[in-house]
Amino acid sequence: MKKPHGKDIIYYLMMTVLLVIFIGSAGVLAKNYIQDRRHGNDLEQLAELFPEVTVAATKAATAASGTEAEPQESETSIEDTWTQTSPQDWKLYWDAVAAGRFSTYQSLKKQNADFVGWVRIEGTQVDYPVLQTPNDPDYYLHRDFEKRSSRYGIPYMMESCRLEDPRTNYLLYGHHMRNGSMFAALQNYTDYNYYKQHPYIQFDTLNQAGSYEIVAVVKVDNAGDPSFWQNVLFPPGEAEFNSAWMQFQKKSFYDTGVSITAYDHLLALVTCEYTLKDGRLMVVAREIS
Repeated sequence: MKKPHGKDIIYYLMMTVLLVIFIGSAGVLAKNYIQDRRHGNDLEQLAELFPEVTVAATKAATAASGTEAEPQESETSIEDTWTQTSPQDWKLYWDAVAAGRFSTYQSLKKQNADFVGWVRIEGTQVDYPVLQTPNDPDYYLHRDFEKRSSRYGIPYMMESCRLEDPRTNYLLYGHHMRNGSMFAALQNYTDYNYYKQHPYIQFDTLNQAGSYEIVAVVKVDNAGDPSFWQNVLFPPGEAEFNSAWMQFQKKSFYDTGVSITAYDHLLALVTCEYTLKDGRLMVVAREIS
């Protein structure tokens, strides 16, 4: 029997290694494909939980303006209708919409006790349940609503945030996915024109509607000093807040013209930002009273 040469042995070893790499890569691709399909199906199911908001928006617009709405042959987007609307009228609109959603929120709470609210930005893909696990802060970083493994995760609230009185400001985390899902849309807020088209954020808790107007958008180095944003969202005192807010405004991509005080209730949405090695993009909004 002819003994294999050294070159033959190296060849067979290389082919074996390549085969292992191919099988491993195929496994990862298959896993990601399954997760993508499941994620897409989950989003479709979530979208079906709530009635189309366009009808509610039209009714709310009519109530806010005190005029009769003309029948439309083609559907007008809420984004076009409400871009120039005052914060107070937007709040009226969302309060009307949210009234029909609370029963669904209660049902979601029964499905998953970690459910604490729903975040939505009109005209974007940001439209998700929000979870919170105070004893395991990043539990939903790579888990979905059903607690299954998922590279998408699900938006979740910082563990120290309180929804009950005395409630705190809210900080929500979400992945920046390449397909535009989760909190990827936040990256668009580096553009002033995009902000003008999407100036409001909704965050409802189980039994309370929440409308917020965006006040600033900043890029954060996660490896740097966090005090400038921590003292805005969770200030130890008014003096610390005022100092931090000045820094925050300087770092903001643009001036929204909306100012805040230490007594405003704030909502911050955070996702990864890829121009920095360990960057985060933070969109901060204040509750519309």
